[in-house]
Amino acid sequence: MKVEVADINSRLKALWADQIQEDDNLRAPLLIDSDIQTGGIVFVGLNPSFSDSRMQSYLKSADAENAAKHSDLEDLFRWESEIGEAQIELMAKVDKIALDKHPYFIKPKEIAEQVDKHFVHLDVFAVRETSQKEALNSLGIKIDKAEGKFSASLQTHFAEVQLDIFYTVLVRSEPVAIVVINAAASKILKEKLNTTPSSLAYCPERGCHFWATEGLVGEAPVFFSGMLSGRRALDLDSVDRLRWHISRTLEK
Repeated sequence: MKVEVADINSRLKALWADQIQEDDNLRAPLLIDSDIQTGGIVFVGLNPSFSDSRMQSYLKSADAENAAKHSDLEDLFRWESEIGEAQIELMAKVDKIALDKHPYFIKPKEIAEQVDKHFVHLDVFAVRETSQKEALNSLGIKIDKAEGKFSASLQTHFAEVQLDIFYTVLVRSEPVAIVVINAAASKILKEKLNTTPSSLAYCPERGCHFWATEGLVGEAPVFFSGMLSGRRALDLDSVDRLRWHISRTLEK
């Protein structure tokens, strides 16, 4: 069954319209894919990245006939108060191609396939920014790494609303398992998923957390992991252990 997202995407667009000025030069939000199916493994990142070279190639694939009109990628994705539906639809096409082709999604898709579940990816925040530092700055999220500790605190309405939107989509997706593949996202979600009406508890016998909340049938196992691609990615043996851990947890 598909996840209902029309109202979610309306909330995202309304948030940008309310909070973002055109001279802020912020890109339009990543809208939620209308083809998300319930009952899959949900892999969670912090926010969507934005690589000019990759996105340009995806844009050519999405709109080959009019590719020359979109030579300035930033113009297409820049947020405007009067953003048109045709522009939104084209961005959605580009995002679908990115989900299909970007190397970032290869390992999560392989893990989902190996445990015989379908793949779903969600970002906690909808701000398009490759640099995590820039993304956190635009969201007003403070990261504290003092004395070897790592904590993240949301200090803006802009970030809090996006987190609430993500939470709604996560519940509606009815995940069989959740795999968080970003350290900052893990810190934020360990607090959010353990805030009433939710509960998040670590199970030492099974080596992962379990999340329960209103609207979710039963409990969903949650695996707080590292990145699966890029310079800071888990090594291949650690990825294999993660896959095994997910598989064994879902068997019980």
